Amino acid sequence: MGTKYLVARVGAASSAGATMMKRVSESRKYPRIPSDFPVIFKLGETTAKIHSVNVGGGGLRLETSALPCGAELMVRFRTSKHQAFIQTKARVIYTLPDLGSGVEFTNIDQEHLQIILRAIHGNAGNRRKAPRVPLATQIHIDDSMALAYSRDLSTGGIFIDTKEPSEIGTEVDIRFRLSEDDPIIIAKGKVRYVVPRLGMGVQFTEVSDQDRKRIVTFVLSSGEILPESSPEESPS
Repeated sequence: MGTKYLVARVGAASSAGATMMKRVSESRKYPRIPSDFPVIFKLGETTAKIHSVNVGGGGLRLETSALPCGAELMVRFRTSKHQAFIQTKARVIYTLPDLGSGVEFTNIDQEHLQIILRAIHGNAGNRRKAPRVPLATQIHIDDSMALAYSRDLSTGGIFIDTKEPSEIGTEVDIRFRLSEDDPIIIAKGKVRYVVPRLGMGVQFTEVSDQDRKRIVTFVLSSGEILPESSPEESPS
């Protein structure tokens, strides 16, 4: 009976953990990327160092299940050796066995937030399935006169420079040219990630066969393949 009770409790905890992780993921404003840098945190009078599992603009996941849910922390870390240290107040929003503790930033400086978001945009390409190439062209969005500019292009998506990005999950209609003399490419896409003040990554969801072939040819014939990089929710 004791064993059955223990199994039931473990199963319930696992189910609750999965539910919590799903809710956190669905409510997440910023994408996350895998990470493995040390984080110094202070909880009350205790100061300790632990490694991160992933990082996003909204928080961290840490390699420990010992932090109490709801605890207020001060965390200090840097995303790479050449970056400045980031220090901010944070709160533990979940702690799960074998998964670690999710920590939400509660008072992060905007300059520090931008450091994290640039790291995400520039260092998470391990998950990208297609090479990307630079493309400087005007983008028409949703049949409006509003114009934006692309930063790079892959066969799976495009990054659009805009100070007013759409929300993650937004479906958009976009039109652009690969060069001045080329016909217009028309595509439907979905916003997969947003980097405030930089732009948004759009994944192509509907492109004609002819336009897709032109994109593939352009990407593969480009002499400048960019280093693999993109956030956890890459558009490629």
